Amino acid sequence: MTSSAIRLTPSRGGFLVKASLVAAVVTGTGLMAATTAKTSVRAPAMPPAVAARAVVPAPPPAVTASADVRLQIDGTAHAVVFVDSVRVGTVPLSAALPRRRGSRTVELRKSGFVSTRQLISGDTDVALNVKLARAAATRDADAAKESVQGDIKNPFAR
Repeated sequence: MTSSAIRLTPSRGGFLVKASLVAAVVTGTGLMAATTAKTSVRAPAMPPAVAARAVVPAPPPAVTASADVRLQIDGTAHAVVFVDSVRVGTVPLSAALPRRRGSRTVELRKSGFVSTRQLISGDTDVALNVKLARAAATRDADAAKESVQGDIKNPFAR
């Protein structure tokens, strides 16, 4: 090869590399030694030091009382439930009541049964199981029906 075959034109810092290449070809020396002299390796720029931040955990969420309390009542089916003289539903009942200080009056009523009243706390959840007793007149009427039905005879029976 001749040096005239390689075109030497100065360009952004590549002139020395191209000249070293031509010299290496002409003289037969290794290309590695010629290019290593020109190339310098720079370490990548380190990012600026990040200021150390103190890690402060977030405070736990404040425990706030719910605006409502739960009232759950099981017991005599279909008994009507009144809280402070206001009808709120029938048994079984699961209701939300506004939280308040003091006590509340819960009353259960059902036809043929003895009504009952109970005081409960107005600021905590309450679960009740209330079985109403049958009224005395109802027990007597039921007993009378049974005795009368025992004396009736079926006219179609053979």
